[in-house]
Amino acid sequence: YTVDIDGDPGQHTISVSIAGDVASDEAGNPNQPTVMPFTYPFDDQAPAPVVSSTAGAVTNDAPIPFTIDFGEPVYGFWSSRVTIQNGTVQGFLGSDGDSVFQVDVLPLGGNPIVVSVEVQANKATDLVGNWNTASNTLEVTFDSDDPTVQITSAAGPSGGRTNMGLFPVEVAFSEAVFGFLSEDVVIVNGALNGFTPAGDDMHWAFDVVPTAEDVVSITIPANAAVDLGGNGNHPGAFSIT
Repeated sequence: YTVDIDGDPGQHTISVSIAGDVASDEAGNPNQPTVMPFTYPFDDQAPAPVVSSTAGAVTNDAPIPFTIDFGEPVYGFWSSRVTIQNGTVQGFLGSDGDSVFQVDVLPLGGNPIVVSVEVQANKATDLVGNWNTASNTLEVTFDSDDPTVQITSAAGPSGGRTNMGLFPVEVAFSEAVFGFLSEDVVIVNGALNGFTPAGDDMHWAFDVVPTAEDVVSITIPANAAVDLGGNGNHPGAFSIT
């Protein structure tokens, strides 16, 4: 006898057995039940890869680490089957039968630049031959440029002179930064009065009260603030007499 069986959707084991006394031979002897049922693994679920990274949305790490998790063991997946924009594979960890693969991507083409990684459909199969579905596309911005900072004042240019007993100062970073505090401003022959952020994470304003009639110097040291990629700022300086 031949029996065709349609498995229920999903991943499970199909078990087939025959109960006793459901058939008899010509002499009328009933059949014995199946001693051990026939089992067969059934799987119509396609592997569904997910791309992730510990680097975050913006990073200065190179190469950038990515993880591809298929959710089940797959076969026939290698580095050339990873779709990458603005980068190239520098490291690949994983082999047939693995469900998780590690891919290190070296950014190419600019700084900053957006690096994207994805796995297109039909790049690997599971044990029974189901091709994978398409993954998400993960974008990570590579940025290793240090922010610059410019210090200016309406009292005059750096190296100039002023007769203002209290003069305004503006600080402008080249990009959004974090962690910049009034304590980061180093003033010689003067005192800081007020410290107001503009709200864009790039500009700050404060006043300086000179201590004596002499050169007042204002310095923002290196690494007083960092950008989203973790890059510390270049130093900045201003002086006026």
